[in-house]
Amino acid sequence: MKGIISLCAALAVIISSVGSVPFKASAETAALTASAAENTVEYDLSGPKSQIEKDGVSYDLFGGYAAVSYVKDENIEEFTVPETVEGLPVVGVQWGAFRNCSKIKKLTLSKNVIVNNWDSFAEKTMAEIAVTEDNENYTVADGALYSKDMKTLVAFPPAGSAEEFKVSDKTEKIDDGGLL
Repeated sequence: MKGIISLCAALAVIISSVGSVPFKASAETAALTASAAENTVEYDLSGPKSQIEKDGVSYDLFGGYAAVSYVKDENIEEFTVPETVEGLPVVGVQWGAFRNCSKIKKLTLSKNVIVNNWDSFAEKTMAEIAVTEDNENYTVADGALYSKDMKTLVAFPPAGSAEEFKVSDKTEKIDDGGLL
């Protein structure tokens, strides 16, 4: 209980000092942006799409990229977002992709993944999030998902084991839904 109170107090200080976090996504759509050193690429997951299923996973296919839309195996405990499907980079996870996965414990984000709407797919049983070393957008520190530069706290898994969590000194903002 003491750890939760400490966490809430720390978050209140951080949130009040950084103001509101801009976020442009709804439960049904998300625009994902990847920043490279010199250019910015935007992925619109709300536009026209087709859909395929491969190995019990449904994917939305857009013009040049894809996103995980639904994982059918409700007993899955771990899931790694693939780098590609049908030759397209998998850049995100759609809202509700794990809605029937009541046993999921770990999610691994591959190198192409950009996640902005964490609370739209993080199930209450998710205890761990991992990121492949070649992911240029995210890193994990002390069990939490951060932007690669550590300036944004993206998420802390709902079933994470930490009794107390200290936000990195480099953190300037916390994404909506970052701490569930």
